[in-house]
Amino acid sequence: MGKTKVIMSSDILKNLQSVDIETADISQLKDITEIKIDDNDPPMLRILKFMEQVKNPYLFKVGNTPVKIVFSPKYSNRTIEDGLENIIKNKLK
Repeated sequence: MGKTKVIMSSDILKNLQSVDIETADISQLKDITEIKIDDNDPPMLRILKFMEQVKNPYLFKVGNTPVKIVFSPKYSNRTIEDGLENIIKNKLK
């Protein structure tokens, strides 16, 4: 499969996570209903394509509704990278 393309560094993800939904420019958020991903692609490629298209995996919109992804305090030490790694591991079993 070759080298894995790095979409976002940990520092960039932390910055994206800290964006406040109250002050974000809603018109600049990606509408996830417009994201196109081939279901036949392998799981890792689908994740990479999603990350490339969504721009901020923590803050996007569905239609005209802004959505902010946050982890509960119980999982505050988890990152989106942890979640994606879990998804990949479970899909590859």
